[in-house]
Amino acid sequence: MPIVANGYTGARSGTGLLITVAIHAALGAALLSLGVVSIPNVTRTEPIKIRNIPVTPPEKVTPPVMPDQVDLVFAPPVVNIAPDLPPAPSTGLTSVDVPPNLPPVAVGPLVDPAPPAPVMVLARLDSRFAARFQPPYPASSERAEEEGVVMVRVRIGTDGRVLAAELKASSGHARLDEAAVAHARRAWRFTPATRDGVPVESWREVPVRFELVNG
Repeated sequence: MPIVANGYTGARSGTGLLITVAIHAALGAALLSLGVVSIPNVTRTEPIKIRNIPVTPPEKVTPPVMPDQVDLVFAPPVVNIAPDLPPAPSTGLTSVDVPPNLPPVAVGPLVDPAPPAPVMVLARLDSRFAARFQPPYPASSERAEEEGVVMVRVRIGTDGRVLAAELKASSGHARLDEAAVAHARRAWRFTPATRDGVPVESWREVPVRFELVNG
């Protein structure tokens, strides 16, 4: 086995290999040129023609460009101001402040409104018996020159007759008081009081004046 010193043996071997390959290549070329070695027939084919078919590129869609800021135009609102009107006439009603959070008020069933109040007509003296109103002057009171006003309270029936008579206020003289009450019970007649046109019993107070007339 040779001893390699400084790589000399390796370099010499590589140079020899190259020379050997070159000799074989030259020998093969000479044999081909002399016809000693022939290359089998090879059928030649026409070269393939390649034609580039243009392809229509897809239509490029350009996305819409959104502006960074959009200016919005607002029309000013139209405000109709009503003209000043005169204050409404007072109805006599006053507003009442209602405190908040009041409990609900229960509303009962609706009822018919209350009927109107009955029409009352007071009893009055019957004009047909006006001449019988004044009681006769007691003779003893006339001689004693007693005068005064007696207030007589009478209860009047539905037929206009006096059902009861009593002294309401004295004249200051007993004989005059008694004469007035007795005469009212016996002789007075009235047009009875009515309620909605129907006769009813009622009470009336009637003054009786006793006055002496000179001459």
